[in-house]
Amino acid sequence: MKEGQRIRSFPIHLLVMNHDASTYQDLKIGFTVPARIHRSAVMRNRIKRRMREAVRPLVPVLEEFKKNQGLSLMFIHVGPEESDQALIRLKINLLLERFTEQPLIPSSHEH
Repeated sequence: MKEGQRIRSFPIHLLVMNHDASTYQDLKIGFTVPARIHRSAVMRNRIKRRMREAVRPLVPVLEEFKKNQGLSLMFIHVGPEESDQALIRLKINLLLERFTEQPLIPSSHEH
């Protein structure tokens, strides 16, 4: 995989950056919603909370996948509409399956 890979599944994009073990070996995950798309801070924060909740059960899988290298993931919500939890969970699972090239176990609890 090349550095700085972007994987898209509307309304979420995933930016991936690999780092060699000499730089750092941590898994870093970030979430952002551009203010130019969603003017309301309340809505941006709600979308970021939903994205964090969708990724939380998948962190152990990502930790195992990264092995002994550093990995940075940035999830960007680019859709103009507020997405519900089910759509965000579906899209994040799809993005991470594309990235890892292996099926991920879906979260066991649905709201």
